[in-house]
Amino acid sequence: MSRRLADVLFIAAVLAAAAAALWVVRRELALRQHPEPILVDGSAVDAGANPAAVDAPAAPAGDSPAAAEEAADEDSLPAGDPVIVEARRLRREQRLLEAIGALRGGLARSPDDAAILAELGVALISAGQPGEAAEVLARGVAADSAGARTWFNLGVARSLAGDKVGAIAAYQQAIAFRPHYAKAQYNMGLVHLDLGNLDAAESCFRALAEGEQSASAAKAWFHIGFIMARLNRTEEAVTAYRRALSLRPDYVEARNNLALMLERGDSQSAIAELEKAVRLEPGLASAQFNLGRLYSAAGRLEEAALSYGRAAAADPTMAKAAYNHGVLLERLGRAEEAAAAYVKAAAADPDNAGALARLGAVYRDLGRLEQAEQALRRAVQIDPKLAGAWNSLGIFYARQGRHEEAIQAYAEAARLDPEEVPARFNLALTLARLGRADEAAAAFRAVIDRDPSHLGAREQLTRLYMRAGDEANVRDQAAKLERLAPDDIDALLVVAEVHARAGQAAAAEACYRKVLELTPGNAAALEGLRLLRAESCTATPALPGEE
Repeated sequence: MSRRLADVLFIAAVLAAAAAALWVVRRELALRQHPEPILVDGSAVDAGANPAAVDAPAAPAGDSPAAAEEAADEDSLPAGDPVIVEARRLRREQRLLEAIGALRGGLARSPDDAAILAELGVALISAGQPGEAAEVLARGVAADSAGARTWFNLGVARSLAGDKVGAIAAYQQAIAFRPHYAKAQYNMGLVHLDLGNLDAAESCFRALAEGEQSASAAKAWFHIGFIMARLNRTEEAVTAYRRALSLRPDYVEARNNLALMLERGDSQSAIAELEKAVRLEPGLASAQFNLGRLYSAAGRLEEAALSYGRAAAADPTMAKAAYNHGVLLERLGRAEEAAAAYVKAAAADPDNAGALARLGAVYRDLGRLEQAEQALRRAVQIDPKLAGAWNSLGIFYARQGRHEEAIQAYAEAARLDPEEVPARFNLALTLARLGRADEAAAAFRAVIDRDPSHLGAREQLTRLYMRAGDEANVRDQAAKLERLAPDDIDALLVVAEVHARAGQAAAAEACYRKVLELTPGNAAALEGLRLLRAESCTATPALPGEE
């Protein structure tokens, strides 16, 4: 089987793992108000440290205006005409096409009947035909210009058909005929918000919210809060969200957004609001995601992992929730579960190179080598500039004894990101294992140039200098290790070895004994003391593992 074909089959398997779940929820998710566009996942992968979780908050919930508009208004539409009575019966039975046919028949007999035109417009909106609905309702208001509800429904139809300016004009007419038409004020505010007209949107929502004590007023305060947040007027946003909650305590989207505002100065209060939100609606993915972020920042990793997992389950399209779930599970040492989470992230976003890179690293550590290579190669295929993925691929090759391929992968990571310290360190280790001492020493020095506190590079460079008999550089590096890390076990062992080689037995013994104080029973320290007593030095320790 060719490598390309293997890659294709691997991705197919990843996608299949979550396909069923995605199909079940997509219809519902399409109707839910989704947050603003999700920020790009943090995808840099450092194979020598815990991967970074995505820390951008899930944006405020409930800010998709077009999907949130009030539906066609059917209250008190005249129903004396038998055609209208029959059409409504058919619509209640979900027989929309028959209802539309009956109304068209009525119009054939009375082409300018405003009531039938209004009813047909509502039926067409219900049938997902907003363009034709707008045409019919325009005829309706021409026949009866004082029909506030028909003007409102014309606004709904125009908005759904993409004519936002026309929708605003229709809502204005509806309000002109009925000054306290709450639905029209609300929808007009949403259309302005969708167009980015924040001042006009705020005016619409305030006209609805001020003096009202209704569910519509709660929604208006919610959107005022959203607008204030967009304008970075945090205190006013907090006030508006609290007003929404005072009218509707179970308004979970308002609690989520309030938490985002409180997070800026009071993370504990933000956590409390999010905990209330998820108690009220456990399936609110944005609240679960944000709770995971704040739990993680507070060091509550088990709870954070649980919240991210719930967010990913509630919204399988939220790749960053599944990715962060995997990150936390890795940190908690639950590698198999982490792999499953990264599979979900890749299924939600097949071009998520960061998730595939982490998946490959986890598979590598689990010994699932074929899958590891496929995932890592797919990651660098998707994003050839992802330095961390090249580093992880280099580690995979090194552990397989494919050292030349490892060197190429590490070198590519270093080329892509000149400050990529782990890849440079891993490159130096591989060169040292191959006996290419001069190249290894240069690579270790490159690490130290970028990170002077990198103890591993200094320790290995000191050993290379010892092998080369470069005593001046040996003493220089040993002195720096003593100064930088007086309590680091590995550094102490290297310094002890340097002292022993120089015949400074007392200094070497002091280092070994300090190691034993820090880690009683340390085998290397005990062996060092034994060798001191025997007045002999032996071979240096083996090179460490990759970062």
